[in-house]
Amino acid sequence: MPPESNHLPDAPVGRVIASHSDRHTVEYDGRRYECALRGLLRKTGVEALCGDWVALDRLDDINGAARIVEILPRRVELARPRVANIDQVLIVHSVLDPAFNDEAVERLLIRAALCGIDALLCLSKQDLAPRDAIDAIAHRYEDHLNTPAIKASIRDPDTLTALVEALTGKVTALAGPSGVGKSSLLNALNPALRLRVADVSGKIGRGRHTTRHAALLEVRPHAWVADTPGFSNLKFTDTLPPALERAFHEFAAWRPDCAFANCLHLDEIDCAVRAQSGGELDRARYERYCVFQAEARECAERLKRESAKSEYGLKRLDAVGRGRTREEFRLKGKNREASRRVHRQRAVRDSQTETAHGEAFLEDVE
Repeated sequence: MPPESNHLPDAPVGRVIASHSDRHTVEYDGRRYECALRGLLRKTGVEALCGDWVALDRLDDINGAARIVEILPRRVELARPRVANIDQVLIVHSVLDPAFNDEAVERLLIRAALCGIDALLCLSKQDLAPRDAIDAIAHRYEDHLNTPAIKASIRDPDTLTALVEALTGKVTALAGPSGVGKSSLLNALNPALRLRVADVSGKIGRGRHTTRHAALLEVRPHAWVADTPGFSNLKFTDTLPPALERAFHEFAAWRPDCAFANCLHLDEIDCAVRAQSGGELDRARYERYCVFQAEARECAERLKRESAKSEYGLKRLDAVGRGRTREEFRLKGKNREASRRVHRQRAVRDSQTETAHGEAFLEDVE
């Protein structure tokens, strides 16, 4: 059920099912309206995302138009893919053509974990891969990473049953590299969608982008899927190292035995997690963790620099005799060292104060 607007309790509330630039398609009461944001909203810089619940006015049933006057609070928001109010993430990846990429899948799994959203793995194009290869990947993710794995092929309708069950009653964000068959799967679930598909490029060995704009699609009754433009990389340069460490849930079994409570399992002494690398903890998984942490440190360094800017401040100075300028950081506020002029003023004030105290003392003595 859609939420009610706190500011406009009588306003109709619909859900954004497609966004392109400043135009949004909103579904309300079984009808679709092409909408633009109210001017006041545009000035504040807010953006309506697929999955957003929005309050409407100026409904024009004849022309199918309306205006978005409020974007209701979001339960959750993903940065990539840009969707809101979703219940789960379905990560689609083929076993072959293109070959399965653990790093790409794990980046998406960690993104979902950082947002507190459940994630599923769909192994597509299973008709192209050996059964033992498919089972090995499914076993690794289900047993070691606690991620349900669904095996599907558009050439075998029976394999889509489990996928339909996982999607029904929920809003699902579809994610994964280009060329793994996301659009083909959606077409198989609902042929009326007629989404554009393309083969994997033989030259570069990966898929071509076929989804151009974010859209919320009803693939089956009560089963909504957010189909978003594909992407090939998701760096963690916007995530702090401690948050990234907590997103690796399997570390919880050994984390209490680390020597330090804030251990990041990189080069700290007596690290229980690092001791498991190559044993109960897959070595390749740990090595990918180290790669992700190197990216997260970029975020920490950037925040440190921004903090320094707020403490010091960037000041532009004229270069003597050359008509050019240079920039340097200088302490500002209470941390800034006093100038020579201020020192002289303080010295004069102190001497005047001492003289006044001396004269008062002599008067008292007399």
